[in-house]
Amino acid sequence: LVPKKWSEQNNPPQSDRPSIDADQLLDCFAIGETDFAQASLSRIRLTQANLKKINLSKADLSRADLNRADLSQANLCLAVLTCTKLVNANLAEANLTGALLDSAILTDATLAKSCLEHSNLSSASLIRADLKGANLNQATLQGASLKGASLQEADLSGVDLTGADLSGANLTGALLWKANLTRAKLHGTILSQANLSEANLNRADLSGAILAGTVLKHVNFTDVILPNGVLY
Repeated sequence: LVPKKWSEQNNPPQSDRPSIDADQLLDCFAIGETDFAQASLSRIRLTQANLKKINLSKADLSRADLNRADLSQANLCLAVLTCTKLVNANLAEANLTGALLDSAILTDATLAKSCLEHSNLSSASLIRADLKGANLNQATLQGASLKGASLQEADLSGVDLTGADLSGANLTGALLWKANLTRAKLHGTILSQANLSEANLNRADLSGAILAGTVLKHVNFTDVILPNGVLY
């Protein structure tokens, strides 16, 4: 039997989508259904699933297992991904505008050219994540770990990185205009050609950081540890 599309099975109002299990979702996706907006998918297990271009806007994916899933070009605008596992997941060019990703595990995930404007990534793990060319404008990353992350040419304008760990990260050419890096760890971080105009580096640790060609106009350097280890 060919499974009916999810919308045909439920025909729910847009504001009240029902829950759906992993098998149902994958069966519906296999026959061309891509719209799962506002679906209740908390704790769902979709490890290694191919969900390219799926619409999960406003869906609840909290504590879901999406390790190694392909979510490239997916619509996850305003989705809830609190404590969600996304290790090695592919989120390249995905729309995560306004998404809740607090405490999400995105270790080794691919987020190149993704949109994370106004998203909440507080305490998230982005260790070795690929965020090249990503848009993180006004995102919140308080206490997040971005150790070894690739952020070349990323837009981090107005981002809140208070207490974040960017040790060994590569931010070559990144835009950090008015970024808040209070108490951030930037040990060995590559900031070559990055623009930190009007950024707040209050009590940040830049030990061993590379600042070749970095724009540092009107930066707050209060109690900063400089690349040579000297307190400013």
